[in-house]
Amino acid sequence: MKKGTFRVSRWAASLAISSLLIIFIVSGLEAPPGLPVEYWGSTDAGDGLPVSVVENGKAYGNGSTKDGFFSVIITSDNPLTFLDDPNCDNNNPCIPCSTDPSAGDYCLEGPQNGSTVDIKVGDKKTNASVSFVEDSGGEEIPVSLTFKAVLSLLKGFNLISFPVNLTDYLVDDGNIATNPAGCLKQVYRYNASKGRYEVAIRDEIDGWITPPQDGFFRFEAGGGYWFNANDNCSLTLSGKEAARFSLQMASGFNLLGWLFHESISLTPNPFSLDDPNCLINLYFYDASAGRYRSAVFDEEFGWGSAEGLDSLEPGRGYWLRVLNNCRWDQKS
Repeated sequence: MKKGTFRVSRWAASLAISSLLIIFIVSGLEAPPGLPVEYWGSTDAGDGLPVSVVENGKAYGNGSTKDGFFSVIITSDNPLTFLDDPNCDNNNPCIPCSTDPSAGDYCLEGPQNGSTVDIKVGDKKTNASVSFVEDSGGEEIPVSLTFKAVLSLLKGFNLISFPVNLTDYLVDDGNIATNPAGCLKQVYRYNASKGRYEVAIRDEIDGWITPPQDGFFRFEAGGGYWFNANDNCSLTLSGKEAARFSLQMASGFNLLGWLFHESISLTPNPFSLDDPNCLINLYFYDASAGRYRSAVFDEEFGWGSAEGLDSLEPGRGYWLRVLNNCRWDQKS
């Protein structure tokens, strides 16, 4: 009798240990990712910007922009975890796990089913908000961005361009807001086809006015402009991020700008031209030094500068000297 009792007790103890081991193993399991959900569509953003889906400030997924489009794939809630179903003990199989991504038993989770999520491109929130459906597979949506660019102006003449696509290209204080207000006197643009300047003048009472002869009242995307400031001030521009853009250049000098919000090196040659050798000189006016800096193009060696002009910078205007009429296709 004692011998049998000993055998039963040992068996029970072994079973108890095994049960604890099973519980320990199961509780430490990691659940595989949930179903993929993809969002894609057109965008006015440049290439290579990260795209994410944001719920309550938390970003999910990893996508990017290219050729005017974006795609981002995220993971839905995992149906094996308690995060998806608080009553999983009574319904579907469930693996309890941590909501802390740094924990060893973290279960990869996505936005909550039915929640409102935002599409984010780069560090900017877009206009797109959608209801997240975890088993939908995703959907196609267009997105657009609004950027603000703040340019510093020195007293006197500054050669600038707009690194965003303005919503409205009228010459007025709404498009070119300065701090302090009213620090600008004139804005000049160069009409390459006519070979002369055109001007817009700011009057303290009437605001921006255009002379009947050689005046202009609208800016142009991709144009370069001389801003004449009464004193040091800043210029704030609001608009969408630039997409691919084409600028037609006339033989001789053209006053243009780099349309995008990020700089691009002159090495390798960034100019996409319908005539590869039409562009020969590039000039930037350094307002702080009060002089031009230049770069020269050589068919064999590419762009070279003895004055440190080695990139196209957002917000800067440039003189481009071309041998004959040609087209510049700007690509970010």
